[in-house]
Amino acid sequence: LWRSTGLRDWCRLLTTCNRTAPWSSSNRLTYAIDDSPPYRLESPVMNSPKRVIVTAATGLGILIAIGVVYWRWTPTPAQQYEVGWTSLQVAEFSQTSDVADRLAKWPGFESHSHLLRGGVLLRRGKLRESLDELRLALNHDQTRVRAQVLAGEALTKLKLSLNAAEVLREAVGSEPGNVEAHRWAGAALYDLGAMEPAVFHLERLAELVPTDPRSHRVMG
Repeated sequence: LWRSTGLRDWCRLLTTCNRTAPWSSSNRLTYAIDDSPPYRLESPVMNSPKRVIVTAATGLGILIAIGVVYWRWTPTPAQQYEVGWTSLQVAEFSQTSDVADRLAKWPGFESHSHLLRGGVLLRRGKLRESLDELRLALNHDQTRVRAQVLAGEALTKLKLSLNAAEVLREAVGSEPGNVEAHRWAGAALYDLGAMEPAVFHLERLAELVPTDPRSHRVMG
């Protein structure tokens, strides 16, 4: 066992070290064996090819990670449009305008931008200016009904009730469950004295929104 494990050789080496290398008071070896080659600790070269490759690969990985996060969390134009529409409903007009400005730069979303701008103008009481914007949103499938409803509201407020009733009739035909289309269609027809169709829309409104007291009040 003594010979096969090499323990004897290790003991001889340790004995030689004790004779040739003195120990300091802190029991640490302060000198190596006299005839052993000196060892140097070399610092890595910062601009070595290997270091450059590693640094470049790390930077590329970081950029890719940032790109993935940006791609996953940046809303698409369609999502931004819905955010703008929601902000319009809660009277956050500055946010709606910001979204409209961004959408105007996206090809294929010009109608969405016009719709949001028209909605802001309508809510701020600029009725005729809003109609100019809303007309530009009537030719897109994703914005047509909303543009018709907003235009119907503007026309009703301008006392152009016949035009409003016609526009809102098309909106109801496309979306029978559109609450605002029924609301403004009922108002426009009521102003025209067409009580029977007005009551139809108000009854439908009461079915869709039972908690809305306005339709019940108009119907008596």
